[in-house]
Amino acid sequence: MNDEPSGRLAAARQMFGFGRKMWAAVLALTAFAGLLIVYSYGFLEVGLDHIRIEGPPLPDLPDGSSADVDTSQALRPPRFKLCRDLPVSAGYWNLTTADHSAFVEIPQHSDIGVGESVCVRVVVPAQYTVAPMTFVPFPNAPWDSVMLDLVGRDTNTSVPVLLQMADHTHNYFRDRTHVYEADVVLRDADVYHAEGYIEFRHAKWNAEAFLDPQPFEPEQLKMPDVQINVLDEDGLSPYSLQRYMDLPLCTDSDADGRWVSVDVLPFDASLVPPPDNHNLVWLPYDCRLQRFTYSNFTKCLLRKYPLVHWFGDSNTRRALKKVSTLGK
Repeated sequence: MNDEPSGRLAAARQMFGFGRKMWAAVLALTAFAGLLIVYSYGFLEVGLDHIRIEGPPLPDLPDGSSADVDTSQALRPPRFKLCRDLPVSAGYWNLTTADHSAFVEIPQHSDIGVGESVCVRVVVPAQYTVAPMTFVPFPNAPWDSVMLDLVGRDTNTSVPVLLQMADHTHNYFRDRTHVYEADVVLRDADVYHAEGYIEFRHAKWNAEAFLDPQPFEPEQLKMPDVQINVLDEDGLSPYSLQRYMDLPLCTDSDADGRWVSVDVLPFDASLVPPPDNHNLVWLPYDCRLQRFTYSNFTKCLLRKYPLVHWFGDSNTRRALKKVSTLGK
């Protein structure tokens, strides 16, 4: 009976001795791993100078030395910035028509490549005039109607600017300065400038008779004295008019595109829809619009929709007459 405690004490001492050995082993392995990491880092730091990439030799410069590989292109920022990256000047929000007329601003106007965008803004200073409160737009809709395009100097290509209200509370109040902006993607090589005007302020475009329709008196926009040069540096732009006839036919009536002068088309103008009264034709970027004769259009319409209810005004009546008389 007296030997039992001493036996337990011996077992405990043996177990404690094993535990110390185990912890010593763990510490030794940890130290070895740390040394291995430090050694590997030092090897990589020193040894990278001796690594060579297989491939063709670097080109020789005129002085006989070899050119270094320029890796800065991948790290170089784009040549353009989006509107969200170009803050609206704080002073704009306090402008009135007594200070400045409405104007267009292009905050950044350096050269860009085909398919890149440029930020365009329209600043409409507050106009403190009494306007009938019957002229109210839809909730959260703009108070001003602005027509704006970027127009090419050499080809007369016209790109609509689809303006949106800038993110500011002033845009939701009638008697405050309003700022509109858009990131306009330019896909045709040319030198562009802005053209446009304000159609109506204070939602006065509402032409219902009981709302006292207002006469159309467009307000000119002051344009910036800047140009946007769009470069097709390698001549391989997929949006080139030279490649337009290779595009598939459009399956959507609302395809994104631009207005192009018939005079600069590199193909027969009869292959695209007829131009408007400014001799411009709408050409989408990613598909090709097909030109239909009145006869073909009427046959297609009768085959799919033999009975059509047509609602509209006098302009609609003129369009209907063209269809029903095969263009006469």
